[in-house]
Amino acid sequence: MHWFHKSIINVWFRILLLILILALFSSGCGSGSADMSSTAVISSDPSNTLMEHTRTFPHQTSDPDRPLRLFSTVPDTLDPYKTKNSYVKMYIPLRYESLFAFDERQQPVSQLAGQYELSRDGVILKITLKENVHFHNGKLLVAEDVVYSYRQYAAGRKDLTHIRNVMALDARTVEFSLTNRDAFI
Repeated sequence: MHWFHKSIINVWFRILLLILILALFSSGCGSGSADMSSTAVISSDPSNTLMEHTRTFPHQTSDPDRPLRLFSTVPDTLDPYKTKNSYVKMYIPLRYESLFAFDERQQPVSQLAGQYELSRDGVILKITLKENVHFHNGKLLVAEDVVYSYRQYAAGRKDLTHIRNVMALDARTVEFSLTNRDAFI
């Protein structure tokens, strides 16, 4: 009788698990008539240079005025360094671009950096930002924004101690000062 009792429990466990999985999948479906006041929206304005790439899924329209819904609740901030919301920390960085990225051959390519210059001794890196790059809210990206982002990112990290200082030289130029040459740069 013992094996019979275990098999009944096993069957009920599988049924309960199937019901739970179906409930989770069906809760993600909706009619698209959600109240916009409870949904965070990020503009999909095609003139926004930080959001050049758009992916359209088969069930979506390609209407550029259609909002992109990222959250089921309004996030406290879109700054991934200030939020305590784990969903914001997970998804918002995917919307940001960096100064450089890597292509499919792992070669660095410019994203926000227009030009860059490394000193002969390899300890000063000057980066000039591309012109007319704007945030999602229309604010112009300036060198102070890069300095702020770097300082937020570097706070408390032990692996970036080779970077002595980061400062804005003018509205579009950022200077990274290193303690010594570094292959990372």
